[in-house]
Amino acid sequence: MRSTQNIEEVRVYNSFGVEVYRSDMFDGTEAQLYLQDLSAGTYFIHCGQGNGIVGVEKLVLYR
Repeated sequence: MRSTQNIEEVRVYNSFGVEVYRSDMFDGTEAQLYLQDLSAGTYFIHCGQGNGIVGVEKLVLYR
């Protein structure tokens, strides 16, 4: 499991590149609740710190 202590921003994009969620202050609980409500599909989660991207995760949901 990755450490989230340095994550300042989380953005979620759908497979069309449209931003569907943004959290300026990372809150794992808030993000988890949001992700539970997403419909099936492919999403890309961008985790940012300062002016840069720390990591990008691909998430595929089957409902």
